[in-house]
Amino acid sequence: MADTTTVRVRVTQEDIDEGVRGDCAGCPVARALLRTVPGILAAHVSTGHVDLEMYVAPDFVDIPLPSIAVTAIAEFDAGYPMSPFDFDLPLPTEPEVAARVEGEG
Repeated sequence: MADTTTVRVRVTQEDIDEGVRGDCAGCPVARALLRTVPGILAAHVSTGHVDLEMYVAPDFVDIPLPSIAVTAIAEFDAGYPMSPFDFDLPLPTEPEVAARVEGEG
């Protein structure tokens, strides 16, 4: 199993207000990830996971999402209101990914 580092992701009211329902790259969680995780080009949120496109990784990095984020996304896409929330996202620390995640590169 790969080593990980944890990033605290905060979904703000601005992320929610500007988020797009049903858009995997424009939902509030994707917006928060783009702002929070250093070195990513894109975040594509799907049911239960997120694919991060990073400057230093040749392919997307597939990362499971915690249940609080999965539930919030499903409810947001279904038209329910969302409130700001935080969650921890464990990110792999393979050398080329870790340098960006930890701000060393």
